[in-house]
Amino acid sequence: MSKFFYYLVIVFTFSFQVVLSQDKNKEYLKEYKSFYGGDKSYNEKIRIGDSLRLHAENPYQAIYSNLYLSLAYINNNVHDKSIQYIYDSYNLADENHLNEEKVICLTHLKDVYKRLNLEEKRKEIINRLANEIEFLDKNAVYYTTKAINLIDLGSTTSSNPKKAIEYYQEAMTLLESNKIKSSAYLTAMNSLGGIYHDQNEFKRAESVFHKLLDKNKNEFNNLNLYQVIGNLNLAYIYIKLNSLDLANKHLQISSDLIANDQSLDVYKEWLNMIQSDYFKAINAENEELEINREIIQENEIVNKNKAVAIEKVIENDELIHPNNVQNKPFENKNKYYLYVILLTSIIVILIGAILKDKKSNKVLHTKETNDEDNPTKELNTIGDQMKITKEKEQEILKSLNSFEKGKQFTQKNFSLSKLGIILNTNTKYVNYILKKYKNESYPEYINRLRIEYVIQRLNNEPEMSNYKIDHIAQLAGYSSVSNFLRNFKKITHQLPSEYLEKLRNTYSNK
Repeated sequence: MSKFFYYLVIVFTFSFQVVLSQDKNKEYLKEYKSFYGGDKSYNEKIRIGDSLRLHAENPYQAIYSNLYLSLAYINNNVHDKSIQYIYDSYNLADENHLNEEKVICLTHLKDVYKRLNLEEKRKEIINRLANEIEFLDKNAVYYTTKAINLIDLGSTTSSNPKKAIEYYQEAMTLLESNKIKSSAYLTAMNSLGGIYHDQNEFKRAESVFHKLLDKNKNEFNNLNLYQVIGNLNLAYIYIKLNSLDLANKHLQISSDLIANDQSLDVYKEWLNMIQSDYFKAINAENEELEINREIIQENEIVNKNKAVAIEKVIENDELIHPNNVQNKPFENKNKYYLYVILLTSIIVILIGAILKDKKSNKVLHTKETNDEDNPTKELNTIGDQMKITKEKEQEILKSLNSFEKGKQFTQKNFSLSKLGIILNTNTKYVNYILKKYKNESYPEYINRLRIEYVIQRLNNEPEMSNYKIDHIAQLAGYSSVSNFLRNFKKITHQLPSEYLEKLRNTYSNK
């Protein structure tokens, strides 16, 4: 009877804990979903996100505060921070088996890669999402996410318009047949109209975008985002059809919407480009020149931010473990939550004391004792020491020093076995010598030689400071730019772009 009482108390306590937590979870989810609403600046939203993150009490809340911050930073063109917050969210979701949140994180990451024009990385995420989605429950989230993924798959097959159209139509059918009201339907329509436009089927494209605007108005409360998308597309189509009055009408609608909704700033560049085409079509040379100046100025700022972000993305090209902040226990819990945890802990300790099985403890104790009495178990995994004469060591070391003076290490795919052949020895001896005399593994040794070689050339050959980073990577023997960036940063504690900029400044001062 006593055991039943204790279990009953545990169930009650955890239920109380869950109710408290779920209420706050809903607040975080609501805040995240309302990101694009209101009139707050993105800097203000960064402060809101920081506050949400600081007061997060569990992984779920931390994930949505991170994703909120990710949206704030990406809309502020701070791409690297945005990506880092997505990484942190994904790892938290993965560790806590939150499949729906994992999918949301990957969707965010895919969209950032699209903004940075990292198309191959975007395709990787799209394919990964196709697998992750199947772990979701078959509900509205599942069908919506699957539809979005079909749209993305269509965008990766732009060289095959027929296949792309099939993907877009499949996405719309999926949502309609399961009676899911989602803006993904409008996205599919937008993509479908884009295919017709690219094929110069302007009348079909015009029909699709008018339907998009009607559906947005009648079923989605006239979302500003799709008003802008529909009107900009129609403006572009009417320029092609030489219906310039209609083009101007749709441009004006788009311009007014973007001016009054900060969340639509990302469409400003697209608006300017279509306006440039419009001014060219009506022979307004001064207006065309002015809008082109604005495009160039905005592109310079955006491209500079993108260049830095791309380097950092490549450098950290993996879903890493969460930041230290995320690994700390979640703090700032309210007094009721603390009370619940304390009470639960006391109950668990009491039950543990009552249900303790002495026999099991004895077996466990015996096992631990046996392990402690057998220290050779660990030693055997270390392996025997190298048996090599002093003369052979010095011979290999001398050959190694000669090797370092050349540049054979800049050959692509230069391997440990190749180095063994050059040094006239085997790979085990090479590893032994590198560890003993250089205190490095083979990869560390070769990467250091390559980076030092490049730095020496950069310092001695001023013209190299104007080379593209991928070309410098090839000169060093790297077939992968990401590996070059990672090792350059590891050895010099700065990115190649930063090092090159300092060099150029030095050369210009001279």
